[in-house]
Amino acid sequence: MHPWDQGRRITLRPREEHEALQRARQRQSTDEWQQRYAHRAGIEGTIAQGVTKASACGGRATAGTPRPISSTYSSPRR
Repeated sequence: MHPWDQGRRITLRPREEHEALQRARQRQSTDEWQQRYAHRAGIEGTIAQGVTKASACGGRATAGTPRPISSTYSSPRR
């Protein structure tokens, strides 16, 4: 059965949770919040690029193949 065969659903949250969500959404519409988030989004984008490039260079060709052992591997502390 597909999700669209089940009809629509509505989520009713407790009043306190609903009001907290509304306040958070209002804060997110401020210039200060958007400037701070833009900085964070830039950092996350840079990290994502690094992960993508690292995966392309040394990632596994197919699922199930062993991972290459890193030269920087350190054993867990005991």
